[in-house]
Amino acid sequence: MRQNKFGHHEKDHICTCSICCSSEDASHCSANQTVCQHITSLWESILCPKLPNSEYHAKKCYLGECSQCGVRKLTFCPSETAMDSKEVAVKVFMDIRTGQVDEGGSEKKRKDLLLRRMQSVAFLDLFSAHLTNFIKHNFVFRWQAQQFKECLLNFPSNVVVSVIDFAENYSFKIQNEIQSMHWWSAQVTILVHITYLRNDAGDVEKTLHFYISDDKHHDTLFVQHCFMLHDKWLNKQGHCLQHHWVWSDGAASQFKARRPFYFVARYYQITGLQMMHNFFASGHGKGEHDGAGAVIKRTLTHEQLKPDGWPMKCAADVVNFLNATFQPIGKTHRCNTQRVFWLVSKDDVQHNLQWDCERISGSRSFHCVDGYSKDDRCAVRFRTLSCFCEPCMSGLWRRCKNRMHIEEWKYVSIEPLPESDNIASDEDQDDDEDDGYSNTASLTKVSNLPMYEGSPEMLCQMLSIGDNFAVKAAEEKEDFYLLKCTRNMYQAERVQKDKWHNKIVKGGNLVEGFYYGQAEGKVDTYNLLHHTSPVMIYSHLVRAIRFPMEPTPGIQNEFKLPTEVYENIYNSMPYDDDSDQGASMLHETQT
Repeated sequence: MRQNKFGHHEKDHICTCSICCSSEDASHCSANQTVCQHITSLWESILCPKLPNSEYHAKKCYLGECSQCGVRKLTFCPSETAMDSKEVAVKVFMDIRTGQVDEGGSEKKRKDLLLRRMQSVAFLDLFSAHLTNFIKHNFVFRWQAQQFKECLLNFPSNVVVSVIDFAENYSFKIQNEIQSMHWWSAQVTILVHITYLRNDAGDVEKTLHFYISDDKHHDTLFVQHCFMLHDKWLNKQGHCLQHHWVWSDGAASQFKARRPFYFVARYYQITGLQMMHNFFASGHGKGEHDGAGAVIKRTLTHEQLKPDGWPMKCAADVVNFLNATFQPIGKTHRCNTQRVFWLVSKDDVQHNLQWDCERISGSRSFHCVDGYSKDDRCAVRFRTLSCFCEPCMSGLWRRCKNRMHIEEWKYVSIEPLPESDNIASDEDQDDDEDDGYSNTASLTKVSNLPMYEGSPEMLCQMLSIGDNFAVKAAEEKEDFYLLKCTRNMYQAERVQKDKWHNKIVKGGNLVEGFYYGQAEGKVDTYNLLHHTSPVMIYSHLVRAIRFPMEPTPGIQNEFKLPTEVYENIYNSMPYDDDSDQGASMLHETQT
């Protein structure tokens, strides 16, 4: 906007922008204190100082919620903010109508870079609004990139890490071609999938998988089919794995939408591995996988331009050439690397299968999705940001070291569409071609396994009389309260109080149970207070159910809470600073 940027006179500190130089009150320009060489230095100058021992600003600062910093600290020249300010030319990305309609009848639009002329005051308003969004975007980009590095550096031996993305389609080339052949060429799809595993010595083994196909549909069903091929490969390798951590960009048709999330939820049942899909910030998914795809395409181009090169006209020819001439790749001091080339025929991917579900509101803003339940193929949870600190990689979410930036998991139950193929029964599928998508028992029919994760309402619906359950403690000195269920979930018909002075409102969903009181002088040992009155608990406070309490041999009414169970219950509790307000309504009197 300014011809001389933010330059100022060294002696008199007078703004030398083209606007002030043509006005009489240039000495009063408030922009003479601002000198910014880059956009990063500009937005960092208007935020509060970074947190102690951290390379990031406070969460409320980069979200634009801080009252002490943000765009309000930007300094502008009075001539720029005046209503009769100078007109400037600005290039802006805007939606352009195409004159076409989609399948739903809505008009199609596309983005284009347009030159717009506006007054400087209007430009400053537009710039301030975009700067707030850019600050948040920049933080997400840097955070996710750092977490990706932490993931690759510290992932345990029971985890396989994947980075996956489509390369640009490869177009076949011929050295000697007639003119009409120049305007049309066959193409093949290349999906690049890099996996990282640890061997028995703890060293990283890297494998580059290339799924090559004549199928041009770059949709989530193609990706899901390739994941299943990869799972078969993992089984042949003989690794003892429990988790699959995936990284990709946020392409909606392939990775980041309701149907891919539905696959993440089902993946645990299909393969026995818990999948957690992480997403790079928008526009920042470039990495090693892009270079790997480029190497393959350049190799194919060099071969095709040889006079006596390998004849290639389809995906099968490409895979045969690469398997014959592009294997193996050598070992480096960093990791052992190999390449695997997969041929995916056109008929291999059943694009008519929908496996669709209801839209998940706000899912585009999340950068981490986890299919945490092996029993419920509709259970999934989201996080705004990924975190791979030591506690989080161990599954101890509540002990996360980055709680000043990371929010709690948001638990969602996916609602399958009745007309989609997820209602197909076992009898409708061919036993010889079972891909693991067969119908399974619903959540209400599974065995009485302990559950430490899930939405509180869902947990309460699963709770039966005689089951143990845990709720968030109202007192800071207690981690949680333990109870034994005496009444299934019901709705309060009137305002009332129980014997523990808990006030219950009409219409609230409740469960009832006896408290477990800690045995005096014994660690992790409890007595069931069955001689007292049951306590009424709001259903949204329940965080864990069905965990075991081991009776102490020879001692009546004394139970031991195993250390592993204690950690699981503690981990299921909400953060102290984000706990449910209803927890404060619990009043424990049996100390």
